Amino acid sequence: MASISKFFVLTALALLSSCGKDGPAPSLGCSKCRVFLTAATFDGNMNGVTGADDLCMADANKPADGEYMANLTDFTNRAFDIEWVFRPNTPYYRPDGTLIGTTGSDGLLVLPLTNAISTVNATVWTGGSPNCNFWSSASGASSSFAGTSNSTTTPTTGIFQACSTMSRLYCVEQ
Repeated sequence: MASISKFFVLTALALLSSCGKDGPAPSLGCSKCRVFLTAATFDGNMNGVTGADDLCMADANKPADGEYMANLTDFTNRAFDIEWVFRPNTPYYRPDGTLIGTTGSDGLLVLPLTNAISTVNATVWTGGSPNCNFWSSASGASSSFAGTSNSTTTPTTGIFQACSTMSRLYCVEQ
């Protein structure tokens, strides 16, 4: 019994030590994490990153199970070290089971991807700076970054567009 308790304590300590402010938490929710492309399109006014998360959860392309967050950054409410959607050193899959690729220790997808996030050719909001006023503006005078959903080399960057542009989202299983 003592060896089981020691194993439990060591495992718990390892998990707790990796959940600090130094980076994304380990993936504990999904065992075969998925990413999907939304069916709907949106302008830059999504009521912030949490509003975009809600759009993912309500989208027609969302698999029946799982919790999803939008792959958007605004560098204040969501960034690579603040509530980031991808987990370090984790493989990600399309809903059909096709491997997209694996993240590095920084929680970013390693390019080129093994397969594109989607076979559909669509422009996808990804964000950065600028970021459509923290994803709350559809002004044609504001702008942000986007990627191409069927690309293995520019899935999250490569396009700079006005916030009035209608684009899709990537939704990442948690």
